[in-house]
Amino acid sequence: MNASGAVISGGVGVNIQLAPTADTKYKAGVSALADKLQAQTNSAQATLNRVKADGDLKNAQGTLAIAMGLNANTTFILVPIERHYLIRRSYNWLMH
Repeated sequence: MNASGAVISGGVGVNIQLAPTADTKYKAGVSALADKLQAQTNSAQATLNRVKADGDLKNAQGTLAIAMGLNANTTFILVPIERHYLIRRSYNWLMH
């Protein structure tokens, strides 16, 4: 749950909904309508950001696949290179 009261879960087609607290507080009269609407706005913005990020990821993966000579729709898994390997490799390159 973020500061706006939005609950975020899932991947593509992410399900983000207003947390019960914002609506419950408004109905109980302990928060203003503006607070409830702000939570709804923040929730909608979080949904938009997540969907955009998923699209950006798919676009980057397609671009990488094409650069590798593969079909843009190729499914692959990127495995991070361990940091110590990169440091050792950089050191060896600098020393030679």
